[in-house]
Amino acid sequence: MSGENTSKDGVVEKMDRVMKALDDYEESAGLHAHIPPGEETELQEYFVLDRRSIEAMLPKEAASASVRLSAFAFYLQREVNREDTRVSWCTDQLDDVIAKELGQYDKYMKHEMKVSLIAQNNVYAGKVLRLKRYAEKRAQRLSFLASNTKHLSEAFQAVQRANWKPHNE
Repeated sequence: MSGENTSKDGVVEKMDRVMKALDDYEESAGLHAHIPPGEETELQEYFVLDRRSIEAMLPKEAASASVRLSAFAFYLQREVNREDTRVSWCTDQLDDVIAKELGQYDKYMKHEMKVSLIAQNNVYAGKVLRLKRYAEKRAQRLSFLASNTKHLSEAFQAVQRANWKPHNE
């Protein structure tokens, strides 16, 4: 079996260095620590409110919920971006490894099949491929959550506008 780095953490260590460099870049751009906004229980209550409870909210309560959910959607989107970066890094690593071995396979064989076969015989490629597949699944799941959290935030904004009454009435 061939492979660049067969240590257990070789792949993860390389990727972590890339992620650290990108985190440092975000920090220099003014995006500080990547931590979830608010308490988990505080955010969870907004996800389980029924329609009547949401419609009965005071404008200030709806605005507060909207802001908290919007911040959480932003956090989730950053998580999606991190997973997408992992997928991209893994794809680049796989391309470098498999380019050397592609010629050994039939030119009509699907590329994905070639990658899988090479990953079976190359420890490093196998680890990278597993990491890529895991990151893809996390990105898909997080993307759904980020999108729906943003939509829920917008729903609370709509309730805020609908329930707002000018002071002079």
